Amino acid sequence: MALSNSQYESIMRVYNRTQLQKKHELDARVDEVYEKIPAVREMNDAIAAAAVKSAKELLAGDADAVNALEILRQELSSLRAEKEQILKKAGYPVDYMEMQYTCPDCKDTGYKDGIKCHCFRQREIDLLYAQSNIREVLERENFSHFSYDYFDDTKIDP
Repeated sequence: MALSNSQYESIMRVYNRTQLQKKHELDARVDEVYEKIPAVREMNDAIAAAAVKSAKELLAGDADAVNALEILRQELSSLRAEKEQILKKAGYPVDYMEMQYTCPDCKDTGYKDGIKCHCFRQREIDLLYAQSNIREVLERENFSHFSYDYFDDTKIDP
């Protein structure tokens, strides 16, 4: 069954709220690390500065920019490894300063490669199930209320 516009929008609002909440959580984690380990902020600033410098060189058409790009990759890899070691030493997981998604497949967007993600499909099912009012019926009519008393156990049907 296809969703109506309002049903689709309600699901997308959930995704938007989730993304916003996860972004706030990430910002809080980053602030916490920056406060406890100022060297991490310096490393992130160095990573950003090196990337900007390399981008400027590439845009300017510098002939050595291609070589500089490989040097940049090595430098960034080194800085990331050093940052990971500092985080581990401080007792933080390596991915502590990265976005933590509810659904890593679609990164909380509801779509992966232009196709509805499994989490979106589950939200569709949950929404349609809730709007059908079948939950109340299933509270009364389910196998926990099943009784053999209604069946004749004396007559055997060949």
